[in-house]
Amino acid sequence: MDITGHPAAMQFRSVFSDSVLPCLLADPSLQLVWRNPAAEEADPGLRFPDGLVRLLSGYDLEALTVRLRAGESLRILPLLPPFSHLPLSMTPLTEAGALLGVIVMLPPADRAEADTPALERISAAFSHEYRAPLSTIFTVLPPLVKRLEPADHQTRDYLQHIAAACYRMLRTTAAITDYARISGGLPLRMRNGDFVALVRELCEGAAVFLAGQPQLTFRYQLPDQPVITAFDPVEMSNALLHLLLNAAASRREDAPLTLRLTLTVEGETLHLALSDDGIGIPPDILAHICEPYVSRTAGIGLGLPLVRGILAAHGGTLAIESTPGTGTTAAFYLPIRPDPHLPDYVRQAVPQLEDRFSPLYIHLAPLCPERLLPRG
Repeated sequence: MDITGHPAAMQFRSVFSDSVLPCLLADPSLQLVWRNPAAEEADPGLRFPDGLVRLLSGYDLEALTVRLRAGESLRILPLLPPFSHLPLSMTPLTEAGALLGVIVMLPPADRAEADTPALERISAAFSHEYRAPLSTIFTVLPPLVKRLEPADHQTRDYLQHIAAACYRMLRTTAAITDYARISGGLPLRMRNGDFVALVRELCEGAAVFLAGQPQLTFRYQLPDQPVITAFDPVEMSNALLHLLLNAAASRREDAPLTLRLTLTVEGETLHLALSDDGIGIPPDILAHICEPYVSRTAGIGLGLPLVRGILAAHGGTLAIESTPGTGTTAAFYLPIRPDPHLPDYVRQAVPQLEDRFSPLYIHLAPLCPERLLPRG
């Protein structure tokens, strides 16, 4: 059945044809079949059939369609202007279990333009301007390394310092843009799968990455059985790596450091704890440690706010306990909420240790600078 001839769709078009609210009608593949003048005025891109798909850039369209097909109404936060982080509603039109189309309503254009987060726009431009020259530097480093004589250790050290500085800039720009995104409402690409497998993959990679550090010991203990729940694997990986880097940065100068990660199941909740025996956090800093730009080290202080935001988007919580001179424990609780309607979580095709620009490499780069250059 043509969605435009559906009684509910016909009524929707009649009521909202002259509305100041941008309104859309899409087919089951989310291609637009109708839009009112307010929508065309708010965003000229909505005049094209793929306008809604473009507006939902960054989301898993397959997962959204599965939920709509199940009869679920959705509220989505678009990432692109002029509706950045303002909720649009998606109401499915179904018949005999089949998805016929989707009614979409957006906020008024003037509100969308006024509420577009300036911080996000600025940070996106900032990220682009920094990443472009970094790409050039990363491109020329391998040929320079290959030209080195085997005994030219000093030049290799210089290039290693350059690579370390570039990785630091990558982490900084990623933290700023990620924080701006979280500030406006974090969009998640949820998957349903084994959370233990995600943590194990990261722990195994981190253990290999850190294996050459004589004063740094990393131990982890995970459940033997899988724990199926819904989560965003990219965001949760970032959260875990931020916690790991924070813990590793607590090492006293010229002193050994031990990191211990445990993951347990407590009823319907996952409990992850990462402890270190480092310098600890002074009480005056600990009280504000999850606030933006508060740091006990030379970092910019966005790591823990990012972790807290990612966990909050998953319905979880973060707690930090610390004793100066003894160490720190970062713990989070995450509800176990499996959702069989979501796509399955699949481990990355390319292991993070084989990708020099993987989150694992970028986050842990300061701990192992000798890994940052290819072999000559």
